[in-house]
Amino acid sequence: ENLNDIKIIDETLIAECGINLGLLIKKSLQESLGGLEYLALIPGTLGGALYGNAGVKEHDIYENLEYVEVLRNNKIIKLNKDDIKYSYRTTEFKNTTKVTTDILLRAKFKLYKQDKASLLEIVKTNRDKRMLTQPLEYPNAGSVFKNPEGMYAAKLIEDANLKGYHLNGAYVSDKHANFIVNKNHAKGSDIVNLINYIKSQIKEQFNVQLELEQIIVDWE
Repeated sequence: ENLNDIKIIDETLIAECGINLGLLIKKSLQESLGGLEYLALIPGTLGGALYGNAGVKEHDIYENLEYVEVLRNNKIIKLNKDDIKYSYRTTEFKNTTKVTTDILLRAKFKLYKQDKASLLEIVKTNRDKRMLTQPLEYPNAGSVFKNPEGMYAAKLIEDANLKGYHLNGAYVSDKHANFIVNKNHAKGSDIVNLINYIKSQIKEQFNVQLELEQIIVDWE
């Protein structure tokens, strides 16, 4: 949590990976810098966003990235964007065993000057859309599943008549079927069991194997 420094020089932004993503975007908007505004309202830290390649439909955090500094085998190394394997909602940090001990420290972005009013309008439009279409009024961890190629996970779950289905306090959102919300003190096990049930139903009904966008941590 101490890795939260940020520096902006002209159109270059360098930030440590513990900084909250919302604060990072706020700082870039204050300097009328475009390139990160589409990520507004995505929760978490810069490091987490880089780890999982956070983004929206048309944009992701690697779009304007220049490099990431990581601690690997007790040495700080710099990985240029072209050195990092990344794709839709995943990166080599997330998927390969050889770098599972990497600690993301700092990232550099090359942004661009843009009218502040237009940037704020993009943020407002995205915020209004999310409030209308996502169940932000309930505790949740965001989108549960990746969209299968050529399909939408939410549409598959809705077509399987799973909207509103629940296990104890864990519910498939009525507003957006790719969200699991905690309506009544759900346990982690309730959410995991609901995830597994959704996956089994989509496989059984549509022969599609849903892949998690979220990461389940087994604390035991």
